[in-house]
Amino acid sequence: MNTRLGLFGGSFNPIHMGHLRMAVEAAQAASLDRVEFLPAPRPPHKETTGMLSFALRWRLVQLAVCGREGFFPSTAEAALSGPSYTLRTLRMYRRLQPETDLHFILGAEDLLKLPTWHKGAELVEHASLVALPRSGAGRGEVEHFVAEFWPGAARMEQDLWSFPSGTTLRFVPAPSLDVSATRIRRAVLAGESIAYLVPREVEKALETLSEEDLAPWRREESP
Repeated sequence: MNTRLGLFGGSFNPIHMGHLRMAVEAAQAASLDRVEFLPAPRPPHKETTGMLSFALRWRLVQLAVCGREGFFPSTAEAALSGPSYTLRTLRMYRRLQPETDLHFILGAEDLLKLPTWHKGAELVEHASLVALPRSGAGRGEVEHFVAEFWPGAARMEQDLWSFPSGTTLRFVPAPSLDVSATRIRRAVLAGESIAYLVPREVEKALETLSEEDLAPWRREESP
């Protein structure tokens, strides 16, 4: 049986409990054998001025998933030059692991933004999608989006669609943790507690960051 691999990309600036719970829910719902977390070196849809260095974000991801069975950090996107386009990442995995059953994990609000992504409609030609509620976007919004964006998708079950490429889109109606990286960044800069918003190991690592490390976050908050 082919390995069912979940890919979870993002800026992870920083990684937090909301990300981790999404990965747990996605892995259970889609019967994934493993999930790889891919911090983006150059997120194309976000300002890089407020971004911690890739090395720091990668380190925090390592700390967050260490010891969690089935979860692994990955620097795969660092091997690609230019903006961290998801399509290029999926093509790379498909080329290097042709027998692997790929599943790309994302929040429903990001799913709704696929028309603005680099060739967003083509993602389903290379991997199945697993979407979870996020930022108020849920089942109704996903249903409407699929009908408009992929009119050729066939509905198999209430929360499952199939595509001509053989891939699927699965919506996972799991509770969404109201945790945001923006809130965490502001709390860190203000010297406030971020306990239970991030894993303890990440919390301790953020407490040791220097002013130079945190400079991108301070620039982001500057008027």
